[in-house]
Amino acid sequence: MKQIKYLAYLMLAGTVGLASCVDADLDDALEYDEHYNTTTDADNAVLGAYSSFMRMAGQMVVINELRGDLMDLTDNSSVDLQEIDANKPSEGNVYADPTPYYNVILNCNDAMANFEKMFQNNNLTEAQFLERYSDLMALRCYVYLQLGAQFGEVPYITEPIVSVGDVQKEYQKLNLDQLIDTLIADMTSTTVTGKQVILDEYSESPLVQHTLDGYDLKYFFINKHFLLGDLYLWNNDYEKAAMEYKTVMNEDNDVNISTNQYKMKVAGVD
Repeated sequence: MKQIKYLAYLMLAGTVGLASCVDADLDDALEYDEHYNTTTDADNAVLGAYSSFMRMAGQMVVINELRGDLMDLTDNSSVDLQEIDANKPSEGNVYADPTPYYNVILNCNDAMANFEKMFQNNNLTEAQFLERYSDLMALRCYVYLQLGAQFGEVPYITEPIVSVGDVQKEYQKLNLDQLIDTLIADMTSTTVTGKQVILDEYSESPLVQHTLDGYDLKYFFINKHFLLGDLYLWNNDYEKAAMEYKTVMNEDNDVNISTNQYKMKVAGVD
């Protein structure tokens, strides 16, 4: 894949572009520090990070599967797709653009840093903080895993980018092996609460208190045991990977098979 270039410029351009889209009087605009005051603000930040991730769906499917063996070209395929299939993307290939990955990462960084402040200011309880912080830590780790697998050596950024000075900093670059070790450390790290990142699904958050067409909303968010299992697998730590996968497979193992979230429900079929 092509090397990541002009990342700082692109992040700055995104910041300027976002500011230019806000059509509001200065007196009505919120200061940066005023965006995170309530649990609703925190939940909106989580949904915003996932929204930026969902917009990457087409790019991630193409860049993973067209370069693998689950997709192939048609006679009408664009030049960009042909380049990805040949593993020779040009500078302007839309599928080889790393900036959407960093858009998700920076959204996560911003929210996670502010969740820490909210906990310290007693705007989030420990349980509320751990659920939201751990979820976005996992989302960031997953995106970094994809980024490293596709682009090789990548800048590793864990701080929010809120000023021109932040953009101008030199960020450490990690190759894939270094990145895997770092992501495993992140997923098993101690948080500002003194407790480790939690691996279980949401249980208390309003984000999962309802259902969508009868389906539990907690499964719309990243499965942290599954992700950690994948990271261990990339690290050739097969025993630890198997333990994480077993945790996933044992979910709902004591209920009727038709209620298991990993089974497709088909009318008229047991």
